[in-house]
Amino acid sequence: MFEIIEEHGKSTTLAPRTTVYIVIPAETEGIDSDKLTKRGQSQLNEIIRSRVISTISRVYSSPKKSALKTAGALRREFEVPVQVEDDLTELSLGRPSSQEELGQVLRSLWEDHDFAPRGGESIHQATERISECMNRIVSQHQADSIAVVTHPLVAILFVRLVSGGIPLMEEWLSVGHASCGAFEHQRRSWTMIMPLDNSFLTSPSTVEDSLPEEAKRVLIG
Repeated sequence: MFEIIEEHGKSTTLAPRTTVYIVIPAETEGIDSDKLTKRGQSQLNEIIRSRVISTISRVYSSPKKSALKTAGALRREFEVPVQVEDDLTELSLGRPSSQEELGQVLRSLWEDHDFAPRGGESIHQATERISECMNRIVSQHQADSIAVVTHPLVAILFVRLVSGGIPLMEEWLSVGHASCGAFEHQRRSWTMIMPLDNSFLTSPSTVEDSLPEEAKRVLIG
């Protein structure tokens, strides 16, 4: 799990600090789709122009196509390499056969963090995965600045590892597409500098906006 989470009150003045930008892919045609919507393409263009990310030396990306499109845009803008990390992929939901079953799977995930759908993983499993992955990545970048492109649910699990507390369904539903957050790693401690935010977009959207209506009905009523 995480080494240390937000150690307050300890002097870390002389330790090198690494800035990590967490970037969420732009809007796709659905929760299980990699195809960007027209709005998603505009969001992708805007996050690059926004300069919310000042400078980076490398981009780490989930292998999913939607993430790779975002990572590719960052690569072109900052002229840095992209490294694909399988452990940055979204939590696996298995293979729901209908929108209703998708809603049921999502509801079960949030009600029981040990629940894993057939062929998928639980919230606890995904939390351990992203914890180990982020600590491994940052260990290679002392006094550096990097971007990590990952997905809404995994991103919320990381945020909660840093800030403490239990990840909530409402937090995940409100995660914005093409949002960006900033985190700092120093010695063995993570700190959140800027929460995930996409308010700089002309047309922002969230995970809830992308959920199929039937799945949403089952999940939140």
